[in-house]
Amino acid sequence: MTTIKKSINKSLSLFLLITILYACSGETVQIGQDINSDPRDASTIEMAAELKQWNDYLTPDKSNYKNRGRSQMFVENAKMASGIQKLTFDLRSEYELLLAGQSQRAYQGFNRIDSLARAMGIPEDQPVYLMTKEFRALAMLRLGEQENCLHNHSIESCIMPFGVDSYHQLTKGSETAIDEIEGILQLKEDLNFRYVLNVAYMTLGRYPQDVPKQWLLPMTFTEEKDILENGKFDNISSLIGIDDNRLSGGVVIEDFDNDLDLDIMVSSWNLNDQIFYYENDGNGNFENKYKSAGLEGLTGGLNMSHGDYNNDGYMDVFVTRGAWLPLGTFPNSLLRNNGDGSFTDVTKASGIYSLHPCQTAVWADFNNDGWLDIFVGNESYAEFVHPCELWLNDGQGNFTNVAAASKANISAFIKGASASDYDKDGDIDLYLSNMAGGNFLLKNNFDPQTKAFVFENSSTQAGVLKPDQSFPCWFFDANNDGWDDIFVSAFPYNNYNNFAGGLAMEMLGQENGIEKPKIYINNQDGTFSDMTASMGLNTTCYTMGSNYGDINNDGYMDFYLGTGEPDFKALVPNRMFLNRQGRKFSEVTTQGGFGHVQKGHAVSFADLDNDGHQDVYAVMGGAYEGDVFFNAFFHNPGNDNDWIKFDITGTQSNRPAYGTQVELQLTNGNETKSYYQTVSNSSSFGENPRWLHFGIPNGMTITKAIVNYPSGQKQSFDKLNNNTFYAITEGDDVAVQKELKNITLNKDSHHHHH
Repeated sequence: MTTIKKSINKSLSLFLLITILYACSGETVQIGQDINSDPRDASTIEMAAELKQWNDYLTPDKSNYKNRGRSQMFVENAKMASGIQKLTFDLRSEYELLLAGQSQRAYQGFNRIDSLARAMGIPEDQPVYLMTKEFRALAMLRLGEQENCLHNHSIESCIMPFGVDSYHQLTKGSETAIDEIEGILQLKEDLNFRYVLNVAYMTLGRYPQDVPKQWLLPMTFTEEKDILENGKFDNISSLIGIDDNRLSGGVVIEDFDNDLDLDIMVSSWNLNDQIFYYENDGNGNFENKYKSAGLEGLTGGLNMSHGDYNNDGYMDVFVTRGAWLPLGTFPNSLLRNNGDGSFTDVTKASGIYSLHPCQTAVWADFNNDGWLDIFVGNESYAEFVHPCELWLNDGQGNFTNVAAASKANISAFIKGASASDYDKDGDIDLYLSNMAGGNFLLKNNFDPQTKAFVFENSSTQAGVLKPDQSFPCWFFDANNDGWDDIFVSAFPYNNYNNFAGGLAMEMLGQENGIEKPKIYINNQDGTFSDMTASMGLNTTCYTMGSNYGDINNDGYMDFYLGTGEPDFKALVPNRMFLNRQGRKFSEVTTQGGFGHVQKGHAVSFADLDNDGHQDVYAVMGGAYEGDVFFNAFFHNPGNDNDWIKFDITGTQSNRPAYGTQVELQLTNGNETKSYYQTVSNSSSFGENPRWLHFGIPNGMTITKAIVNYPSGQKQSFDKLNNNTFYAITEGDDVAVQKELKNITLNKDSHHHHH
């Protein structure tokens, strides 16, 4: 597909494009409007036009996710058919309507098909009746969510275990679903529907007392009491106006305009969906400035990854597109931060333009030349092979794909990519999760003389191959021994449409045979030990987005898993795990208020109000057109522990200082303990700010901070204070104290509700 011919008169083509784009965004353009007022650069306008062409190309017969269009397609098919075939097309058409979010219409359609089948004399034991019953149950269950959690959205909406503030006020959806599901369960044992039945009773405040005994499930996680002394985190996203009600996507939280408060960039994977940019004004308000930021028409992106590729001190963003679609050969985008609140799409100018289905990328300086490179993980299918790419930065704003020469051109179904110097030999290695086979630990054999680097796959000898079907992954120092460990979660698609059933089995204490996540602890000799069971993580979590941070400021990294699968029965809670001194992880989903049952995608841990306690932002929503949901923002109520933050700038090393490890030594008078963090991209699905945030356990003070740069430079700082933000620059032995403005989030800015 070529972009629109350059030969058209420049101003005319520009005007046409803008008209087309505005038509897409549902706004009208006044003829005669000043074209020069468009804040976008020509390259951004060109990419916007190309994305629109790709979106038009992706017709309903090419994508399972264009549900409204697919429904219409099956209506047309049904017109040409008769008998059973016509009925089948009819059923498919109504099912697509259900996926498109038209629950009430789909419910009536399934009723109509049931009557048609009976009128045609189809025998009672034929599958069509059970199918329409199951689809009717899902339609009404979803209608209940739409009427109550979407249209009457509140802090408590969709957070399990439901309480008096989140019970459905409009009860018809769940009540009808209960009748349908009990009918299904009388016909067959189905743990997925049994699970959903319990949820439906819960939404009405009738769990556990009214659930028929034979189908009752213990709908709780086994949590130790009161270990999260913060108490409950409220989901205030809609109160502060950062709650886009869209599909799954990515999030980057970062101080994009260098004014010492954190801004939010968020995407939704549908090519119809605009990338949003919320600027923090420092007074508790977030304004969606995607237009003035020059981002209009840049759509889609299941994930985003950020780094400062041109070392100008402003963080840039890489957007990945095309995931999950064998035909998803859409361009990714490199968005250059211009430092004035705007961004420019420089994908083509920088040479990084390519067409592969992709949802993960990680920035790191693989050849230690002081400039960030980027590894891009692509998805290969049996019939379409898309090798991974590694783009080397020449320091002049140009990238070259050196994946083949560096042996990083893996062909697999790559879902997560994370970078770290796990073996502490002075160069950056890669861990890649693969959803269709063993994972990859790519050890970097960098030659400082020639500056050449080549990777070797060490996953087998290092012992980090599993899970066979994995998704997000990251490096972090789980036990504070100074060596990075690996977390990689599972997404067992061979159990597709059985997530709820698998979780039900786990709640009943049964082994479900579903692949579990893995935590690998670094043995400091190039190998890792699988500590999943002993660290308490042997639990079923179909994980999509996820990230880590320190929610209780005890110096150990906790993590939040955004769970789910496309199936509408997967109304399972997203889950939070608290790190207990690096020895085990304990679930705090319920006590922290994190058990959101909508599908969870990219996650970011970030202290949005600068109060020293990390909050959690989660992109919600599924893949199908109708599976939209409001993004969540869990506000940290805080506790008695202290904190310190570092903004580290490289001079010999890359300017954003990716790959820099900080050791924070704390004492309480009797003993000294070290805590470790590394500046990085954080998770492979969701991005934390570049600033390092260390929790300081109550009663401890700082003896010193030791900073180890990728260049080999080392600095040590003492006389640092608790609850302070410091800027540290490579080669400068003074840690500069910066004032972070304490922000009161404005909780009545929900003016933009769709």
